Amino acid sequence: MDRFNNGLIYTNEDCIACNKCINQCAILGANVSVFKDGVSHIKINADKCNNCGKCINLCTQNARHYRDDTEAFLKALENGEKISVIFAPSFFLLYKDRAEKIIGYLKDHGVEKVYDGGFGAEIAIWASVKYIKETQNLPRDQRAFIANACPSFINVAQKYHPFLLRKIIPVHSPLLCTAIYAHKYLGDTNTFAFIGPCVAKKDEITSEETGGNIKYNVTFAELLDKIPRSEYARCKGKVDLPANNFGKILPKVGSFAFSIAQFFPRGENVMDLVGFSKENIDKLYMALDTSNEELQPLVADVMGCADGCINGPGRGKDIPDLNYIFTEIGKVKKQIYEEEKDAIDLEKSWKRFSHNFKDLIPSDFERKYRNLSRQPFHVPQASYDEIFSDMLKNTPKKQNLNCGSCGYSSCREMATAIACGYNKKENCIHYMNDLMTQRLMVDEETGLMSRIAFVKNAEELLLNNPDKIFLFAVGDVNKLRVINDLYGYEPGSSVLKMIGAILKQICGESGIVARLGSGMFCMCLENSVENIQKLQQLKVFDCNSIGIKIPVTMRFGLYMTETNDTVTRAIDRASLCMDKKVSTIQNTFTVFTSEVSDNMYREAELTSKMQKALDNGEFKVWFQPQYSATTGELLGAEALCRWIDDSGKIISPGVFIPIAEKNGFIRHLDKEIWRIAFSKVRQWIDEGIEPIPISLNISRISLQTDAFIYVIRRLGDEFKVPEEYIHFEITESAYISEEGALSERIEQVRKLGYQIAMDDFGNGYSSLNALKDLNFDILKLDMGFVRGTKNTDKGSAIINYVIHMAQSLNLKTVAEGVEFDEQADFLRSVGVNIIQGFLYSKPMPETDFYDLLKVKTHADVKEHKVPPEIMEVKNFFDPDSIENKMFEIFIGPAVIFEYDEKEQTVNVVRMNKKFIQRFNLQNLAIPDAKKQLKKCIEKDSANLFIQTVQKAMETHAEQTISTQHIQYKTKEKFSLKLTVNEMESVDQKKYVYALVEG
Repeated sequence: MDRFNNGLIYTNEDCIACNKCINQCAILGANVSVFKDGVSHIKINADKCNNCGKCINLCTQNARHYRDDTEAFLKALENGEKISVIFAPSFFLLYKDRAEKIIGYLKDHGVEKVYDGGFGAEIAIWASVKYIKETQNLPRDQRAFIANACPSFINVAQKYHPFLLRKIIPVHSPLLCTAIYAHKYLGDTNTFAFIGPCVAKKDEITSEETGGNIKYNVTFAELLDKIPRSEYARCKGKVDLPANNFGKILPKVGSFAFSIAQFFPRGENVMDLVGFSKENIDKLYMALDTSNEELQPLVADVMGCADGCINGPGRGKDIPDLNYIFTEIGKVKKQIYEEEKDAIDLEKSWKRFSHNFKDLIPSDFERKYRNLSRQPFHVPQASYDEIFSDMLKNTPKKQNLNCGSCGYSSCREMATAIACGYNKKENCIHYMNDLMTQRLMVDEETGLMSRIAFVKNAEELLLNNPDKIFLFAVGDVNKLRVINDLYGYEPGSSVLKMIGAILKQICGESGIVARLGSGMFCMCLENSVENIQKLQQLKVFDCNSIGIKIPVTMRFGLYMTETNDTVTRAIDRASLCMDKKVSTIQNTFTVFTSEVSDNMYREAELTSKMQKALDNGEFKVWFQPQYSATTGELLGAEALCRWIDDSGKIISPGVFIPIAEKNGFIRHLDKEIWRIAFSKVRQWIDEGIEPIPISLNISRISLQTDAFIYVIRRLGDEFKVPEEYIHFEITESAYISEEGALSERIEQVRKLGYQIAMDDFGNGYSSLNALKDLNFDILKLDMGFVRGTKNTDKGSAIINYVIHMAQSLNLKTVAEGVEFDEQADFLRSVGVNIIQGFLYSKPMPETDFYDLLKVKTHADVKEHKVPPEIMEVKNFFDPDSIENKMFEIFIGPAVIFEYDEKEQTVNVVRMNKKFIQRFNLQNLAIPDAKKQLKKCIEKDSANLFIQTVQKAMETHAEQTISTQHIQYKTKEKFSLKLTVNEMESVDQKKYVYALVEG
């Protein structure tokens, strides 16, 4: 494949190699002379080109063109993708009256929102001025002054002038500021497309530093080439987010710097440059020279196009005369001068301007710049060394094989061709032979040793150091499957690479490390206090830098070698003990000891006894009662397995259940417990005792195949127990391991008539996914949210929303592990249906439960006064918080109000989508929706609502009212029921949220 001509800008077959592009290009090597079919062409090296597009306008043969996303954008609209559009400010100047028609056409074809990029320009100006003001007292060498207004300049700086990167103001461009504002502050979750005249914007959009806020870069010329004027002539649409004064003048050269300068004394030096010639770049470098540091301007605006963004290569041809556009910009500038002429106090002028952005977080609009610079185009010895290393030619002999099979006279010639992109290392037969050997010995994903290589090298290490004791550490990544599920396999692979690099650093030059497979690693290093401390100081693997927000931890098993030990024995023993301690908070280390060995024998002993114990009936069923949270009525019980041997000794479930899961015996144990439970319910019915539903656990091991479904069907046919008296429970861990087939298996059990409960909800990272993907009837809550003696902390808020979510999904809720009155009171108050735990009853033998069932005594449900939970408002504005997710996804229409106690006024601060839809406001921007909402509430209802809010504040209790409202569009009157709850107070502002019914 041609290594050139594959970037954003490319040369077509019309090129006659006139060399104008080379002559005019400021980047040496961006234009490359090549021969094809005996004809000379000038093609583009995408690695060097900064994509300014100057050559497109320059070429008289129309031989230069560019690639953008216009076709993909239109195809996405056709396929129904939700897209919002950001127009470059120059659009409204270039297309004047046609602008509204084009906007209308796009909205008619699926575009949901249209934003003027000039609005983001004002944010960028605000953030840039703020930065300059905050850093103006620093030494000049610590201050940035170059505005981020032209993506082609950013390309130039990142590729060729990395020393200038620290002089570029760390603020996103107007385009990205618009997208970030729309995403975060307007709640627009659509895919974004940018429509403008700039080709280089594609580089900004795809940059790792811009967060994937925008997907499509569409140019005016390509878009209007695809849409004939006749198709949009009668359309009309408006911008959803217009720009103000500064945003309108942005397209002209120097306008960005001009706007910033309005908030500083008129004597400050302002620089605007066009193009990236050596002279212009030298002017910027002057600021880096300490002897000329006073020459550093307040701000510099560097543009690639002669007339700014108005004259970008993708502007199109059917546009007004540029003089008209400059006249229009001049009018806006004059208006700005008129508005600011009386602003003698620049600080007041700044405060007035920055007030528009008082709710914005400056860090949201910060940008970092990447050093992408490369060495000049020549092949130094270091490059040859790197190429030879990559070709596995790591000895002088291999570097001088000179066999000629590759077509070159020497290995060095082959390396030169590779350096220039003329050939590939895969054409060297010696490299391919060595590569196959390397793949056997090296883990491809991490670059560490493979198991085979590790055993070989570790054996040599032990053999050459018979007097030393070595430490073998085998570790496995905790919840690697969860990481892959949440973030994808590519980030998961990055986690493994990072872990491998850290472990390799710990081993140093004297130790070795390997990846044994999946998330398992092994190290061999000398057994010293220093090495052990290095391991133990490794508390957690911080993977935030690669986007992994959850803590990444490992469980390690450690083994110290003995005389004549083998490597295989050392790995096996370290592996045996690594699962003894597991934590998702920090790394754990377990040393292989005689106790571990004893536990191995204990595990083997219990394994050998399990089948005999099953045959002898040593596995018993105990029952833990479940009571109504409100009345205390006995409503059900969970069947639990107990192992009581011949001597009457009880073997703890915490001991034998993990072993049974590990060796697969749990499948037989499940069948036995189910059989006993079915038979007992049948016995109670036959004796005339009204039974209650019994919950039976299905282990994750049984869930791995369809066999358990046939077992349940046979038990139902055998004992003829009505299905309503048997429930089945599965845990979230089963979903994580068997996500694909689990849904179908659960459905088959439900078709048999049995209800399914999800046990320990909230215990892991995939609970919400499991709830979304699987059909459950009952939700059993993990009480880890409110564990303790008096738990009304913020975990209670999570439980509250989980209950509301369950109610909206028509799920029955069971809280297990309840131990304290305060817990029961709270659970009762938020609507939990059933309570199970030591507070009311411990698990009991079948005989005791039989006596309880006959009398069906009620549990004591005395109320305890618990202070109301005050929820923090900020959590509802954190996109990653559980409160925010519950607020947006799982509860019904809801709204958060701010109540000013002094003024006795109520203002909306947050509405979820369901609330907006209920009032038919979904087509409005959030500020407009809030304004219209006030008009939708009748005056009497508004006064009644304020009184209800006051009462909620006084009593600290939930209040309910009915109010009258008017539909936004239809003006139809309707009534709603509002449930008002108190939140936190900040200064004299108090916050409440209201749930809407009706």
